[in-house]
Amino acid sequence: MYSILWFPSCLAIVFALASTPVFRFADTAPTYTKERNGTIDGLRGILALGVFFHHVAVYAKYLQTGIWTVTPDRFYFNLGPAGVSVFFMITGYLFWMQMLSAKGRPDLVRLYISRVFRIVPLYTVLAIVVFIIAGIETGWTRRVDSVSLLIEILRWLSGGLFVSGSVNGFVLAAAMVTWTLQYEWFFYFSLSITRIFARNTVMAGFFTSLSLLVSLAILSTLRDQVSVFVAMFSVGMVVATGQFAKLADPLKLPGWAQSAIATAAVVYALLSVPAYSISSIICLGIFFAYVARGATLFGLLTTRPAKRLGDVSYGLYLLQGPVLFLAYSLPVSKALSAASPLGHWTVAALSACALVAIATLSHAYVERPAIEFGRGVWRRVSSSEWPVAFAREAAPVE
Repeated sequence: MYSILWFPSCLAIVFALASTPVFRFADTAPTYTKERNGTIDGLRGILALGVFFHHVAVYAKYLQTGIWTVTPDRFYFNLGPAGVSVFFMITGYLFWMQMLSAKGRPDLVRLYISRVFRIVPLYTVLAIVVFIIAGIETGWTRRVDSVSLLIEILRWLSGGLFVSGSVNGFVLAAAMVTWTLQYEWFFYFSLSITRIFARNTVMAGFFTSLSLLVSLAILSTLRDQVSVFVAMFSVGMVVATGQFAKLADPLKLPGWAQSAIATAAVVYALLSVPAYSISSIICLGIFFAYVARGATLFGLLTTRPAKRLGDVSYGLYLLQGPVLFLAYSLPVSKALSAASPLGHWTVAALSACALVAIATLSHAYVERPAIEFGRGVWRRVSSSEWPVAFAREAAPVE
C-alpha cells in the first residue's frame, strides 16, 4: 500500500493528462519577467499533488479504522509536510524579492488588494462546497448549538484568516489544508513592518539571516510551531536576498549538477529525516535554493504539463478535500479501494485526474476573473482621491 512507486506512477498519469490539448484553454500567457520564475512556477503543481497523494495514503488507513491519522511509512508521511514547507519558502522568496525590487517601499495597498482577490474567491467556493457536503451528511439538521454553528460558518468565510474546522459537527478531513492560509496572511501582514529591512541588501541580508537563525534556535529547544513556519518563510527570504545581491553567481554550477543536488536534497528530506525538523528545513531549503536559481530537475519543471499544473496549483491544493471525500465515499470506488493496494491507487489516480480538471475549470472561471477584477479595483482606488499617498510613493508590485 505504501510503496514509493505509487507516487511517480500516478504523477506520470496526471502529467500525461495535463499535456493534452484539452487543457489549453486555461493556459496562462508566458509573461515571465523578473518577478516570475519559470522553475518555481513549474514546481507548484507537483507540490500540490504531493500534498494530495499524502492524503491518499492517509485515506488508506482511514477507510480501515475510521481514524484520520498519520501513515506508518516515512515517505508518504513526509510528502505532505514537504509540499507545505516548500510552498512557504516560495511565498517568502517571491514577496521578499518584491520588497527588494521596490527598495523597501512597495505599494502595500495594491499588494493586499491583489492577495484578497487571489485567495478569497476560490476559498469561498470551497467553503460553499463544504457547507453543502456537511448539510447532506448531517441530514440538514442542527447538531451543535446555534452560536457554535455560527462561529464555524464565520471561520470558513474568513478567507483563511482563521483556521477552519468542523461544520455542524461534521469534519471534511482533507479540506483542512486551509490551515496554511492563516500563516500566509500572517506573512503578508508582517511585510508592512519587515519591508524597512529591504531598503538595501546589507540590511536585508542581516535581517533574513537573523530571522532564520533565531527561528531555528527556538525550534531546536522549544519545538514551537510558529518558529517552524517562520523558518520556512525565512529560507525563501534568504534565498531571495542572495539572488538579488548576486552573491552566489561566482559559484553557479552546470544545470545538470544543480538538478542532481536539488534532487538528492529533496529525496533525503523525504526518506531520511522527520517532517518539520531542522534537518528537513535545511534539506528542503537547499532543494528550493537550486530550483529558484533555475534547476529544472532534469527538465521536468519546464515541461508543458508542469507549467499547466503550476498555473492551477492553488485549486489542486485547495479543492482536494471534496474530491477525495467523494472519491472514497462512492460505493464502487470504496469497494475498489478496499480490494487491494492497486485498487486504492487506481482510485487515487482517477481522483487526481478529476482534481486537475476541476482545478483547471476553477482557474479559468473563478481565479483569473477574480484576479482581473482585483486589478480593476486597484485602478479605481489608485485614481481616486482617498489618501493612499504612502502607497503611491513606491514602485508598483505585481
